Amino acid sequence: MGIEITIKHTLSDEFLMDVMITMVETPPASWFKFIDVNRREDLMITDFTVVDQEDIYEYQEDKAAGAEPDEPERHLVTPQKVAEGIERILSADMVSNDIADAIARGARDNDAGDIDAIGADCILQVICFDEVLYG
Repeated sequence: MGIEITIKHTLSDEFLMDVMITMVETPPASWFKFIDVNRREDLMITDFTVVDQEDIYEYQEDKAAGAEPDEPERHLVTPQKVAEGIERILSADMVSNDIADAIARGARDNDAGDIDAIGADCILQVICFDEVLYG
């Protein structure tokens, strides 16, 4: 039996925005659709909005059937939410050890280069769904 501890670490804004760039520019899956991507003058992403593709399909099917469905839920992704997603992944058994190790290494070193497209996608899913649903 071990002793559980919590370690606090500050993630830089640049690191968090670099993870967001990986989410936007190298998505490994097509479970989501981008609605908005907002960038600063230096092209760093400040926030973006996504919608689950399945919600879009259901909305379109219901509308075609004559129903008046609610709009698909939009998920706003910000650096703060990326930090929270990383924290949740590292404090729970949500992803494989390889993915968790890469995310932990990136967070420890403030180096988003350790987080590949799959790791970034897992963080995005945790932001949107509080769990990893797709892969």
